[in-house]
Amino acid sequence: MPGRRPAALLTLLAVPAFSTRPWGVLDSEGRQRYWNPLTLSIGPLLHYRLAGKFSQVEDLELAYHAIYEVLYYRDGETASVGAFRARGTDLQSLRIGGEIEASSGAGSMEMPVQLLSGHLPLLKRSGARSALAVGLGGGVTLGVMTLYPALQRLACVEASPEVVEAARLFGGPNHRALENPKVSLIVGDARNNLHHDRSRYDIIICQPTSFWVAGVGTLFTSEFYALVKVRLAPGGVVCQRLDVSRIGVEDFRMALRAFLEAFPQASLWTAGGHALLLGSFEPLEWSREWIESCLGEPAIREDLLALGIDRPEALFRYLRIEGDALLKLAGRGPLSRELFPRLEHFAPGGLFKGENALPLLLAAPPEPQAVPGFGSEAEIEGYRRRGVMLHLLEDRLSRLKLDEAVERLIEIAAEGDRWLSARAAQLVARYSLQGLDEEGRLLLRRALLVLDDPVLIEASRSLGPGTLDRVHLKERERRTLKKDWTLHLLQAQEAVDRRDPQAALEAVATARARGAPGYRLGLLEGFAHALLGDLDAAERSYWQALEGAPERERAEVLYNLGFAREKRGDFEGAAEYQQKSLALGADPIRGGLALSRCLRAAGRTAEALAAAEEVSKRRESPEALHEAALALLELGNPQAALEKLVQAAAAAPERYLKELETLEARLKSKSP
Repeated sequence: MPGRRPAALLTLLAVPAFSTRPWGVLDSEGRQRYWNPLTLSIGPLLHYRLAGKFSQVEDLELAYHAIYEVLYYRDGETASVGAFRARGTDLQSLRIGGEIEASSGAGSMEMPVQLLSGHLPLLKRSGARSALAVGLGGGVTLGVMTLYPALQRLACVEASPEVVEAARLFGGPNHRALENPKVSLIVGDARNNLHHDRSRYDIIICQPTSFWVAGVGTLFTSEFYALVKVRLAPGGVVCQRLDVSRIGVEDFRMALRAFLEAFPQASLWTAGGHALLLGSFEPLEWSREWIESCLGEPAIREDLLALGIDRPEALFRYLRIEGDALLKLAGRGPLSRELFPRLEHFAPGGLFKGENALPLLLAAPPEPQAVPGFGSEAEIEGYRRRGVMLHLLEDRLSRLKLDEAVERLIEIAAEGDRWLSARAAQLVARYSLQGLDEEGRLLLRRALLVLDDPVLIEASRSLGPGTLDRVHLKERERRTLKKDWTLHLLQAQEAVDRRDPQAALEAVATARARGAPGYRLGLLEGFAHALLGDLDAAERSYWQALEGAPERERAEVLYNLGFAREKRGDFEGAAEYQQKSLALGADPIRGGLALSRCLRAAGRTAEALAAAEEVSKRRESPEALHEAALALLELGNPQAALEKLVQAAAAAPERYLKELETLEARLKSKSP
């Protein structure tokens, strides 16, 4: 009936609004339980394989709560927004609809692309004075832009007021961008703003969430890029961020075609699982002088150093494809349009199929190409090649192809690029701690043989030492790749631990044939020769190890040289080696005990007592108390020695109680 149509229409309009509310989050009588914000915001739909391991939602929540604490959560009209911190760390993340959009702190995997999104267009367009950021996220990219003194006008359009609230929790990493007088914040729809705002900008940065999220696909259409083009000033640059690690190849090509239609002068850059499209509608040259001047600004330099950009040429470690090669990659095909939003329709399929467009961008090696005014063609090509190496390592880790990952790590270490090695160590540490258990522990042990990095050492402490299983190592050896020597060195270590020097020497020989570092080989070879009683050969091996060892490893080699000298009865020489070892940062407990022991044997008893006391200051050690007691006895102070030995026996009765009883009896027999 005509009179009922308005009521029916209102009912139909109300249903979608009600159905979008997360179940149990909003107050409502009769609900049996409330969903926890963390469970909603962590994105179980994105991590359904992990969620599937739990039989009950409560167990899943407990697992998440053991890792994260909730800093902020709101359900808004456009998105559900949450901010979280990993417990016991400074690692924070911002999630929109379950998708991580921003993060900060040690171990942040999003920080490189957040920084690069802001720096890249401003390094390309020298002296830019105005910029527009579409999307706020954690505000890190916006904060980066405020660091450039020439930039006077900076607008940011964000659809969700809840994102704005959450971004304030990232005030340190984003340089408190929302409080900066340069910044004008517009909470609203980006397309509407571009339609009605007649301003033009030197830089436009678009960083919406992934286009498989409902409603976001319109920001990757031909019509949207046409709007961006109109708002771009002459000589302007646009930077588009794309999450390429969870989309299909054809979806990525469709997005690329729409961008290139508006901005044919384009290049593609990558950081982590993200791509950045840098484009303009006229050719623009890079200026080395401009980048060098930016590196001269302390705040900008700090950011760029974190990205491994210590000189202008290093910027190109992130460049993957440009020019005709990029046009060829896009190919011919349909575009996503507002009336035909193909991306929004097809992209979720790629997500749940586990598709990844990143390997497509890494398939072809970078073509050598000189950049006018910069370093040599070979230098630029080297940075680009090493950038690909880092991506390949992350790809192998993400797919748990750990043997291939170790081989990639060996290749990275051979490059001698300190930033690259440090970043590789961060990746390995992150993946090793993600529930891999013994495999994660083994990965860390292998990685530590390749890179002696503090991040790996700390991760190894977190997982605990574990044990080397002979059978498991032998089985894994059959799958090792030609360039991988790490398992053979671990086999050598395992053989030393079970006192089988011949097996250790055989494993060392195999590792040597595969290119293992000489200092690693020399150290294990020295252990094996020492077990065989050939102290001359052991010392020769240790000296070979010392010649090639990095500074952090030299302490370990010197400790073992001292131990060999002690076994030969050269206590003065042994003490000298132990002192050098401690000066280079050797384990102060183990090294201090060895030094005390050698000094006492050399007749330098007072110094031996001082060394033992120094160990006791650092940690309550029954061994140090025992060494102090022996030194005190030699110095003619049996009563003080007795006190030390009483403490040692209380801590380790199985080792020192009998000796304590003997000393007590001796002192009693001498008493009047």
